[in-house]
Amino acid sequence: MGTTLRYPYETRDAKEYFDDPPNVKVEPDMLKLAGRIFQSKATDFDPSQFVDHYEEALIEMLKKKQAGMPVPRQRPVSRPQIAVKLMDALRRKRCQ
Repeated sequence: MGTTLRYPYETRDAKEYFDDPPNVKVEPDMLKLAGRIFQSKATDFDPSQFVDHYEEALIEMLKKKQAGMPVPRQRPVSRPQIAVKLMDALRRKRCQ
């Protein structure tokens, strides 16, 4: 998919980075175990379980713009929390 998003001169040949997997002898017991693990983890994919928060925020912003409401250009800045000096906190703890 990455090659469809870029011009050919922008991409590198995949052969430079991905070799064919080596031919390895796998023990039959290990192969059975891997098959059981794979079967226990397999499930049907339900795209309705996933939420695209970026899309929701974008739609909300567009609705506000359509309604004529001003849309803030910057994120609201949270107030800085009070910084506690570690040594002062340790001294207070020791004095108590």
